[in-house]
Parts: sequence; C-alpha cells; structure tokens
Amino acid sequence: MKPVLFPVIIVIIVIVLCAGCAAPVEEPSYSVYTPAGPVAMSTGTPFTPQVSHGSLSYSTDRPPGISVSLSKIDTQIMLYYFGGPNAAGLAVIETIVTNSDSEEFVTTVERPAPGDDIAIRGGTNGLDYVTVIAKFRDGSQSLVLDTYV
Repeated sequence: MKPVLFPVIIVIIVIVLCAGCAAPVEEPSYSVYTPAGPVAMSTGTPFTPQVSHGSLSYSTDRPPGISVSLSKIDTQIMLYYFGGPNAAGLAVIETIVTNSDSEEFVTTVERPAPGDDIAIRGGTNGLDYVTVIAKFRDGSQSLVLDTYV
C-alpha cells in the first residue's frame, strides 16, 4: 500500500503548487485625459524660429526635408548627409561651430550628395556647439540641427 501512496502524495503536491498559477491576472487600469473645455487653436501668423549663433542669425523658412548626423572622435567633427525628400533642391549645407575655446568656424559644402561624410572645422577635445543650416536653390533656408558634440 505504501508504493501507491507515494505517487498520490506527489500528484497532490503538484496540484497544490500549480493552483496559484491558474489565478486570473488583474487587468491594469488606464485613465484618459479629457480637456475640460474646447481647445483653442491659433490661426495667427505661423511661428518662424530665429537661429542665432554667435554673430550669425538665420530665419528658418521651412522644415528642412533633409537629414544629417554628427559624430566626433577626439577633435574631429564629422557630418554625415543622408539626403531626404528635399535633397534635389539643396544647394548648400552650412555648419557653424562655436568650440569650447569660444572660437567660431563656418564650413560650407556646396551641392552635397546623399552618403557624403563631411569633415567640419573647429572641433576641440571639449564640448562644441554646432548648428547645421540647409540652403536651397529657391533661396529658402532651414535649420537642420542645433546641438552640442
């Protein structure tokens, strides 16, 4: 009788241990924000940001429609130009670096091609401030990137 009792005890232990696994999971509760009244939308003049970098000031006329990234190894700042929907109309990419020594350097690249890696002048071992402006053939210009590297 003892050999039959041992498997029964094992089955009962397994059932007791697994009983907690079948408990229903409580659903998380969510709250939805609803404004108290109507939301007013401005129909005035669209906002045109002004970019000031040292002695230079730019008005950004439209979204850039191009994409770039910056990287820095030691003192060398590199700009990678990806292209984008407005790449065909791009005339110039201009970068302005104000380095950690408070020196200002402007690098201008005419007619860049998507995939170009462009060396930017003015990098230091410290934190350098870089503004990238796209200038288009139609005379408009746009802020593409404004960051520290």
